[in-house]
Parts: sequence; C-alpha cells; structure tokens
Amino acid sequence: MKAMTGLCAGLMAAFALSQAAPHTQQVLFEKALALEEAQAKLPEAIALYQKIVDETGDKSLAARAQLRIGICHQKLGRKEAQTAFQKVIDNYPEQLETVRLAREQLSLLRRAGDLVEKGDRQPAIRLLWSGPEADISGAPSPDGKYLCFTDWSTGDLAVRDLGSGKNRRLTNKGPWEQSSEEVDSSLWSPDGTQIAYEWETDGNQRLELRVIGLGGSEPRTLYRAGEDEWATLYGWSPDGKHILALLPHNQLSLISLADGSTTNLKSLEAGSTRAQFSPDGRYIVFDVPQAGDALKRDIYTLSIADRREVPLVVHAADDRVLGWAPEGQAVLFGSDRTGSQAFWAVPVADGKAQGAAQMIRPVSNRTKPLGFSRDGRFFYGESKAGSDVYSVRLDATTARVLEPAERLIDQFEGSNLSPSYSPNGERLAYCSWRGSYRSPAGGSVGMFGNVLCIRSMATGEDQEFSKAFRALGVTSITGPRWAPDGKSILVYGFSKPAGGYGGIYVVDLQRGVATEVAYSSKDIRVGNAEWLSDGKTIVFGRSGWKKGLVHFVARNLETGGERVVRELPESANPNHVVSPDYQSLCISTVEGGKRSFSIMNPAGGEPRKLQGGGGGFYGFNWAADGKHILYTRRTAERRMELWRLSIDGGEPELLGLLSEPSGGVVSHLSPSPDGKRIAFSRAQLAGAEVWVMENPPLPAK
Repeated sequence: MKAMTGLCAGLMAAFALSQAAPHTQQVLFEKALALEEAQAKLPEAIALYQKIVDETGDKSLAARAQLRIGICHQKLGRKEAQTAFQKVIDNYPEQLETVRLAREQLSLLRRAGDLVEKGDRQPAIRLLWSGPEADISGAPSPDGKYLCFTDWSTGDLAVRDLGSGKNRRLTNKGPWEQSSEEVDSSLWSPDGTQIAYEWETDGNQRLELRVIGLGGSEPRTLYRAGEDEWATLYGWSPDGKHILALLPHNQLSLISLADGSTTNLKSLEAGSTRAQFSPDGRYIVFDVPQAGDALKRDIYTLSIADRREVPLVVHAADDRVLGWAPEGQAVLFGSDRTGSQAFWAVPVADGKAQGAAQMIRPVSNRTKPLGFSRDGRFFYGESKAGSDVYSVRLDATTARVLEPAERLIDQFEGSNLSPSYSPNGERLAYCSWRGSYRSPAGGSVGMFGNVLCIRSMATGEDQEFSKAFRALGVTSITGPRWAPDGKSILVYGFSKPAGGYGGIYVVDLQRGVATEVAYSSKDIRVGNAEWLSDGKTIVFGRSGWKKGLVHFVARNLETGGERVVRELPESANPNHVVSPDYQSLCISTVEGGKRSFSIMNPAGGEPRKLQGGGGGFYGFNWAADGKHILYTRRTAERRMELWRLSIDGGEPELLGLLSEPSGGVVSHLSPSPDGKRIAFSRAQLAGAEVWVMENPPLPAK
C-alpha cells in the first residue's frame, strides 16, 4: 500500500511538473522577448530563445522561439538569420503561421542578398540607442553625430550625442504636473544650427511649429494652428529658408523662416505620411493614398517651379516616402509589395524614375524613417510600443488566477488589442494593426487597430473586417462591443488625421457593413458605447453640451431618440461598462485622485457607490457572474495584478498576477461567459531602438 501510495504520489508529481513546464517555458519566452524588444540585449535574448528551443516540448513555442532567433540575428545584421529562419521551416512544418512568417523573412533576406551580390557593398547596420527612454520622434543632425528627440520624462525637446550617449534639453517646460505641453516631432536644419519642432500647447491641443537655435536662444513660433486644428512638420528646404509642412485642411505648404508667411503648394489627401525636398531644392517627393483605399499609397514628385506632378512609384502595394538620398540619385521608400515591409530604392533624375525599384533591406512594420546624414548614412527607428492579446485560466468559483498568462493571438505580434468574448463565448473579437508603422489617428500603434478580427474559439480561424471601415474613411478602431444577439459589434473609430475626433460605428457582421452612429465635432465629443439588453439601444458618453459636464446618453438606433442616463463632472473622467446581462452599468469616476465604482440601472434611478473600491487601476469590467467588478492594479514593482470587488460591497480581493514588471500595462479585460478565462490586452507604451545603415546600396549617380 505504501508502495502504491508512493507510486501515485510520484505520478502526480510528474504530472504536475509536466503541466508546469510549459508555463515555465512561456515565462522564459516572455523574458527573452523583453530582453530583445525592451532592452535590446539581442545576444542574451538569442541565448534564452535557444534554451527554449532545446528544452521545451511545446512545438508551437519552440517554433516561435526559433523565429525570434532569426529576427535577432537579422537585427544584428548577421548571416545566421537565414539559417535560423530555415530551421523554422525544416523543423516545425506543422506550425503553419510561424512557417509562413519565416518564409517571408527568408525570401526578403535572399532578395537582399541577390542585390548585394550584384553590387559591391554590404549594407552594414548598427544599433545606436535602445531602451524605454529611447525616442524616434526626431531626426539625425546633418553630420550624423547627434539626434534630436522628445524627452518624454518632461515632454521637452532634447539632443542626444550618439557617440557619448549624453542627452541635453533645449527647452525646459517643467514637469508634467505643471504643464502638459510637449514636443511631438523635430527636424534639424541643413546647416545643423537650428531645430524645427512641433509644440503641442496646453488647452485644446493647440499646435505650434517652432524653431530654436542650439546656442541657447529662445524658441521662435513660425506657425500657430487654430483651435483643434493640426499641422505636421515634414522638412527643411536645402537653403534653410523655408519649412515644408502639412497645414490644416491637408495643405502641403512652405513656411518662411524670415517672416512666417505661408505658401500653399498642393492639397493632399488625408493619410499622406511624408514629404521631402530633393537635395537641389527643385522638387518635392510625397506619398498619397490610392483612390478607394486609404491604407495604400503611391509616390509622386512635385516640381517647385511649375507645380507639375509626376508619378514616381505606382504599385498595388502600400508605398511611402522615407527620404531622398543626399546625392539626389535615388528616393528611398518603404513598401509591403512582397508581403512584408522592406526598404526599397528607385533611381531618380530630374524628378522622374530612371529604372525599376530595387529592394535594399527587409525591415519590420514598426520601422520609422529618421532621415539621411549628409554623408549618405540612413537612420531609422524601431518602435517597441505595441500590444498583444493574452489570456489566463481562472477558477470558475473564486476567479483566482490558476496559471501564467499566455499569448492568445500569435499572428501580427505587437499589433493586437481590445479582446471581447461574444455573448456565447464561441468567438472573440479583437482589433489588429496591419501595414507600415505610423501613428494612427487618435493615438499610436498599441492603442488602436485598423482591422476588426472575429476569431472562432473552436477552430482558431479569423474573419476580418477592414473594407467596411475603409469605405467610410475610418483609419483606426478600438473597443469592440458585442450586441446581445451576437450579430453586430460597436467600435470606436477615427476617420480624420491625427488630432481629429473619434466616433461610434456599428458593424453588421453578416453583411460586412459599417455604419456611423455618432461622431465628435469641434464642440461636442462622444466616447465609447455599450449595448443595452433590447439590442437596439446604446449608451455612450458625450461632453460639450454643458461646459465641464459629461452626459451618459441612451440612444435608440432605430428611432434616433435619446435620453440622458447620468450627468457627471468632466473632471471625474467617467467611464462605463455594461453587465453580462446588458441590464446594469458600472461607472468609474475619479475622486481625490483615486477611482471608484458605482452601479446603476440605465433605465433610471440613482447610482449605488461601491465601498472599498478601485484605487488606481488601468482597466475594468464586469465579472462573468455579474456579481463582481474586475480591475487591474500596478504595483510599485510594476507588476500588473487582477482584483475583484463585489457589487454588494466589501473589501477588494487579489486574484493573481497578469504581468511581470517587463510585461507592460494590462487593460481591455474580457472574461469568458463561463468565468473560466479572462482575455486582455498587454501593452508596451514606450521604448524604441535607433539604428543606422552605414552604406545603403543605393543606385549609382
């Protein structure tokens, strides 16, 4: 009997170890990912990924680790990247999505290799700066020794010595507690003595284009946008006498350094990403959205003398301007024409293409151009901000976290967010960002997507909705909310350039059609919406009716009739979520610097404030049982914890850990209807890498 008991105990221990091992390896994978993306310690990350490949029995995890090994080698410019990607294909053929990604990267590397063999130069790349403080909103100095950037600890304009790694601020606005002003982007003058920058002022996001000298002079405002208008800094004229910018109403314009006067060159379509002068100052190269598809662009040149436009790059892909080579012989652009992002170059003379475009180097879809130095080096950044969808298993009775979080969506890593279980739990809606890196309207990658995905939890297959939004000009979306019958979804989206307003859209999943329900204006702002139980009425926040107040409004989508559900101070920053039965609202508000919860019937009546609730948190939702509110807190050690609070009152309960310190911020909580799992977004909101390509193999002059 003792022998049998010992055998059973041994078997149970072995079983426990077999169950714990995959989770241990998943934690190791997350640590390796943090080393790679947050800390840019690529050799250390490779070692951890290799440990996972050697030790894990989870083929899916091993394939992903092997893929990351290839990506790390690729970042380091090593030829071992090809071998690593080939191992994914050879060793894990059943991991279809990971194999597809490896094939794409391998194909791009081989194309780049063919190009190098035809030329004489190997494009050497070098990492210059990385980490959570690294920023890619600026540009290199003409001599390539410095980088202007935004110091996000205060929002000030700063300069980094790329050799010594020392930073110094050029502006001194004070801490965030004193001022919310900030620098959004910056560019060096051709002679290296001045920096132009976008300055977002306090109040109504008024934006100014300013210039400051490096010798300590006071900044000078060249252009001031109107209230709730926007302007984008594009570049300097080669003679340093004008700033090229996109002004309100999409006017590509020149701003005089002498007196601030403006000259409109051309009206662009909303969604153009970049424009630059040719080195001789005779032309401007710019990209514009293709007709009927706001997410794909073509590239044109504009003659300054006669305003004549010439197509430079016209292709079915998304092509966007990166820069004009200093000698003038080529335009560098980014393209996804092979299925993945890469740098390409087209030979140019007199503003016209002189031959076919050639691929220079494969890159990720998070790559952002920073610009050329005058000696031909090309600087670029890699954003580490992003979001992924995770889930954890919960005890259905106590809601305690039973195991570490696992990534729920493997494809398009770093670009997925806002998960939402359908009412029957059979599907999961989420948003995903596709295409090249650029700041979506309303925020950054990791905060918004441009594709609505509906995943079958049984098959793992996705149904994607993007054309429905493009037809309305919607460029970014977030926060999907299911209708009670599971046939429609509400999303919050933006159909105007960054700095514009957001609105509410309803998507008919059967017809694949999106309809605008409510959109913000200069005076009236609308927030996210929730369905009510009749499947016809939604509740959303609206500000601007009365100064300083937010009204939660119930609107019947069939009749258009509205009624006010609740009025709250705008300073309380209120937000709301609907219960699983669609019959109650939980409203969060800020009081004395801390958030608290109230429960109310949307049909009417006074809300009931929960005692002992909230504190500071990042996301909240109803629990599946409809009797608790779930929310996340961030500890002093930067871990993200899951808590719950009974709607009948009482002390909050700690349920477990959702993220380690390097795991990012947790939000968009969505419990499954059976209460056995909870899905959520885990986002890295900061961090970047700055790279330089020392000798890009551009076409000869």
